[in-house]
Amino acid sequence: MMHNAGEMFEVSSPELLRLAIKQGDQDTWAEFQKCLEETVLTWLHAHPGREAAYRLQSEQHFVALAFDRFRQAAIQGKVAYETLSEVFLYLRASLNGAILKTLRISSSLSVWTRIRRDCVLLSTGLE
Repeated sequence: MMHNAGEMFEVSSPELLRLAIKQGDQDTWAEFQKCLEETVLTWLHAHPGREAAYRLQSEQHFVALAFDRFRQAAIQGKVAYETLSEVFLYLRASLNGAILKTLRISSSLSVWTRIRRDCVLLSTGLE
């Protein structure tokens, strides 16, 4: 909902997004996020990698990352957001990308940690 001179009226999520992007309005962006946050949480709860993701970061972290990724893509003109289904499509893809990137980085770090530990053990003769 947007407030205009004391009058409230409903604005669709794509319209909120257009206003937030075109005007760079932080309040409108926050309202857009508020409208769709529960939907993003529902997707997160259903994601097959959620348990592994939760071991690394909080739910709120992934929700924030999804909106950040989505916003950057929208600002750069990389996403269409004329309809609610387009917004959902790209926002869900943003959430999925945020989760997968976090899991991939974590996996890479653990591999490098094991390699480094093995190298230290080999160099000190403590195999």
